[in-house]
Amino acid sequence: MPLLAEIGELRTFTDAELDCAETYHDALLLQVQHSKVKRSRRSLAGLLRVSTAKLSKILNSEDAEIPAHIPGDTRERLIAATQNLFLPQWEMRRFGVSLHLLSPEQRRIAQLEAENASLRARAA
Repeated sequence: MPLLAEIGELRTFTDAELDCAETYHDALLLQVQHSKVKRSRRSLAGLLRVSTAKLSKILNSEDAEIPAHIPGDTRERLIAATQNLFLPQWEMRRFGVSLHLLSPEQRRIAQLEAENASLRARAA
């Protein structure tokens, strides 16, 4: 998860904002539209490491039953590029799961605890 750790705070959304998306495709488009930095499709495709044609196919997929596939590593890069969590929040909300984000301090503590545990395991 180093990519997400490097980008800082991610924007989250209210239930009312998430209600604007009725389908996965809607949520995906809103993820891009709510990007903190506006980019061309070509620029976004480069950050996602997909071709511009592939990104256009994903964003133009109107079939709500069979949305264009976005691999997990591309999804992580999409979150990093847009600096928001619209799509993952929307998906979790559909399953009744709430999102709890760690503060930068909490993330640093968790990182240090993991490093400490790793050092202890090597010393044992």
